[in-house]
This record gives sequence, C-alpha cells and structure tokens, in this order.
Amino acid sequence: MTGEIEGDVLKPNGKASVLEGLLQKEGLSPQNCVVVADDRNNLQMFPLSTVRIGYNPDFVLTLKSDYVVRDDLSNIIPIINEKASQVSRPIFSRNDVIREAIHMSGFFVPFVCAHLLGTYLVSFLIFLTALVFAASELARVQGISIPIFSTITWTAAKKSEFYEFATAPILFAIGIVFSLTFFPEPANYASVAILTLGDSFDSIFGKKFGRTLFPFNKGKHVEGSVFGFLFAFAGALFFVSPVKAFIGAATGMLVGSLPLPVDDNLTIPIAAGLVLTMIP
Repeated sequence: MTGEIEGDVLKPNGKASVLEGLLQKEGLSPQNCVVVADDRNNLQMFPLSTVRIGYNPDFVLTLKSDYVVRDDLSNIIPIINEKASQVSRPIFSRNDVIREAIHMSGFFVPFVCAHLLGTYLVSFLIFLTALVFAASELARVQGISIPIFSTITWTAAKKSEFYEFATAPILFAIGIVFSLTFFPEPANYASVAILTLGDSFDSIFGKKFGRTLFPFNKGKHVEGSVFGFLFAFAGALFFVSPVKAFIGAATGMLVGSLPLPVDDNLTIPIAAGLVLTMIP
C-alpha cells in the first residue's frame, strides 16, 4: 500500500540467493530443481535448476527456457513428471477450433478483394471491424458485455485472454490490412494466404504432432512449421508463381518460427510481402 517493499528477493540476484538457500537447507541439488518462470527477472534462478520452463514467456525468456507452456499452467505437470518425448499431445478445445477456423477464413479475403469489393474497401471494412472489436474489448475487461464481439472473445480466445484485453484478433486484422494496402498485387494477396493458412496449420500440426522443438525457440515445433510451410505454399500458388510461392512461404514460416518480440500476425505477412515484392 505504501510502496515501501523490502525483502531478500528484491535484492540483486535475490531470487537466486533464496533458491540456493532452500536447496542447501533441504539437501538438494540443481538436478532436483525445476524452475517455472513467467518473467525475465526469474532468469537468475535458471543456473540452479535442471529443467527450465517458461510460462507465457516473452521472447528473451523463450530463448532461455528448455520448454515453453502457454495458456494452461497445468501443462507443466507432464513436463515435470515425464521425459519430453513422453509428454502427451494437448487436446484441442472448442475455443482452439473456433479460433483457428476464424484464422483460416482470412484466406478468402483476397478473393473478396479481387472479385467483389476491391482491396481498399475490404481493407477499410476490416480496419473498422478491428476498431469496433477494440472498443468492445475495452468494455469487456470492465465487465460490460457487447453483443457479438464479446461473444466471439469468450468462444475463441485463449484462456490467458479471458480476463485481459485480447490483442491477437486486432493484430491479425492489422497484418491483413497492412499487406493489402502497402504491397502490390498479387504479392499482397499471397502474403495474406501465407499468414492465414501457414500460421493456422503451423499451430494445429505443432500442437497435435510436434515432437521436435526448435533450439532457438522452445515454443515452436519443427513439424508444425513444416506443415505450415506446405499449406502456405499451396495457398500462395493461387496468386503467384511456384517459385515465388515457395520463397514467400519459406520466408513467412521462418520468421514465424523466430522468438521475436513482435506478434507473428504482423511479422509473417510483412516479411512474406516484402520478399514477394522484391522478387522480379
């Protein structure tokens, strides 16, 4: 209440000192210790543990963690109890299915632009929808339910987004609008296809069948990125040549696999669009 806080954990390397003292008191070694960290301030404890788990980590913590767990904290239990190869695959919830379906439906945006409403009108409508959604989210976190928009959040959001402002749909809309507006045809359409199909199937196959983690990003599976690339390549073929589709999809999935501080709803379409625009 006063802002005057003190204690051992607030001192430089205080958390590590407290943990080291606990290990000595209990007669344990780092081989007996698992650290679950949700903030880079906890990195000081990593050298004193044999298993390091990042929970909803930022990009720095992702790089340093042995495993990454998002949304449901109980997913740390099989990691602690079993070897990584024996960890059971997560079960897709109803929210997961709806979220990925919405994500994949963005693939049809380029067709609407090309054959029905035009690029600028579609971009304006998506941007306007994102503004309304943002306003509804501000209201929802204050306990005010907005018809349709609040329902979408409750049925499609991740558990970690239920009681906070859900930014992912807004960033997804911004990524599509940016690509449509600033990249020339057909590179803009291909970049949207790479985002909507590549990122969705990366998530689906990574969660269900992923076993091999990227050494530089413990929150991403190689298997997911491979299948994401295949679907991104197939989607981009509707708009550009096979060579461009291959390069654009590879670029998008590579950038999506990196533990960057920027959401991949932005980095994937921008990276893919830039590369496709530069290729003659």
